[in-house]
Amino acid sequence: MPAIVLGPVGQETVSPRSTQSTQVSERKIMVVDDNSDAAEMLTALLEHMGFRVAAAADGPSALETARVFEPDVALLDLGLPVMDGMN
Repeated sequence: MPAIVLGPVGQETVSPRSTQSTQVSERKIMVVDDNSDAAEMLTALLEHMGFRVAAAADGPSALETARVFEPDVALLDLGLPVMDGMN
């Protein structure tokens, strides 16, 4: 099945699935959520889509995971225990 690749507005193109999976598999995403069910579900979904994924449950472990894993993208829960960005 071809994938739609989004470019500038109105310039969507169709690319072969093999090209998309090569690009996706190189992307690393870090999921940070203290709700283990939500983190597991999102991790499973992203892995199913072909991404490399690492997960953390709180701010301090997220910092260590980011240092070692070096993600391209981080999806963060805003209300984490221990370290929430508010203090």
